[in-house]
Amino acid sequence: MDQDPVAGKINARLTYTLLSTLLLIMGSAPAIAQADSGSAKAAQASERDGQHDFDFELGSWKIHLKRRLHPLTGSNTWVEFDGTSMTRKVWDGRAQLEQWANSRKGTVEVPQIGGFKDGIGEFYGWDTLDDKPILVRFIWSKTDSDTPHFEQSFSADGGKTWEVNWITDQTRSADADQMTSAPPAQIKQPTATITSVVDRDISNVEKQIVDVAEAMPENKFNFSPETLTIPGDDYKGVRTFALQVKHVAASNYAIWSPLTGDKFPKDFMGGNGPENLKTKTEIIQFLKDSFALGRKAAATLTTENMLQNPEGSKSTRLRLAEFGVAHAYDHYGQMVEYLRMNGIVPPASRGKSD
Repeated sequence: MDQDPVAGKINARLTYTLLSTLLLIMGSAPAIAQADSGSAKAAQASERDGQHDFDFELGSWKIHLKRRLHPLTGSNTWVEFDGTSMTRKVWDGRAQLEQWANSRKGTVEVPQIGGFKDGIGEFYGWDTLDDKPILVRFIWSKTDSDTPHFEQSFSADGGKTWEVNWITDQTRSADADQMTSAPPAQIKQPTATITSVVDRDISNVEKQIVDVAEAMPENKFNFSPETLTIPGDDYKGVRTFALQVKHVAASNYAIWSPLTGDKFPKDFMGGNGPENLKTKTEIIQFLKDSFALGRKAAATLTTENMLQNPEGSKSTRLRLAEFGVAHAYDHYGQMVEYLRMNGIVPPASRGKSD
């Protein structure tokens, strides 16, 4: 690959503090929590306005960073480096945009959900590391000083244990008043909504999975690890590559149709989609159509309804929208392994010359 995926992912998260702030604006949602409509209404009654919780970030900063090179591997090898950042107001002060002088290119992943309590900011979200699902935690402290502290941790066991992999210590380098005014008119301010954030997450995972599906030759679409007869394996009965793709597509319909109101087709029952889809072209089109439904689902989200439960579901609308993304990434990892077993380098791991 032409970039460190862990560093790119972490830098993207830190650079776009805007995402966490966006969720605070929309209601200080409890971390990784689902609530029925009754408890949600009770919670809303006691919630406070959290849209200025990140105002401490406004200004210009010198930053010292420490990064664990190989998270969740038992490694204790760290690198340290320095940088600068500048955070400005957007949306008339209801959010902030942070700009880094030395950030690396990365993909913005699923946003964190959480809030501040007693001076400590705690945020959680699901992500993937080495194609495996992990829980991510952000903790902000010392936010009432000129030296705020940030830590990111990963958990591979659903939050039972945590490993810190990123530490940031900031020191204010200029008067905040000089940096918090609106940027020059020629700088176009980004606009973000809950729809645009979720739509971007869906589009990102769609590209990864469609690229992998396209990379597998049609004569290998029915490949299953079971055919390798590896001593001691446990591959009996696992899905073929074609069924992996169809399962992602069918699951997308099952997860996102409650948001759009579309009727879930009967021949999608069972989790593997219609049996009459046989060719690579047909299966990939089925996959693309399912992600089109995802974007339609994202378009239904608003700050008012995102924590509501759609009819017949115990999950919030936001949870369903993002669960489709997380589920797809889980099977993306399996599909990558299927490519590797056939001597095919996954598209995301290919160098520029491949």
